[in-house]
Amino acid sequence: MTILGSRIEKARKRSSLSQAELARKMGVTRASVVMWESGDKEPSTRHLRELALTLGVSSDYLLGIDNSTAISIRNLTDEDVKLLHHTIGYMRERGRS
Repeated sequence: MTILGSRIEKARKRSSLSQAELARKMGVTRASVVMWESGDKEPSTRHLRELALTLGVSSDYLLGIDNSTAISIRNLTDEDVKLLHHTIGYMRERGRS
């Protein structure tokens, strides 16, 4: 398995999606997702972009350039985003003590 394949699989599982569900959301076959995850085939640039958007991670994460994952705030209200920022700030401060 390649870094890309491993990261696709991890992000998919973190999103609680089966291979079939991810394939359906992206408009590809389950076989495509299986091949991407196994490293037998790499997704096209367009599919890589869609994978990142669908799984809520960056393409840099999927490619192994960046090890940090991102949390998508799409579809969250402004109030939800404020709460997340507050929670992250609290966790950072707690980690310093």
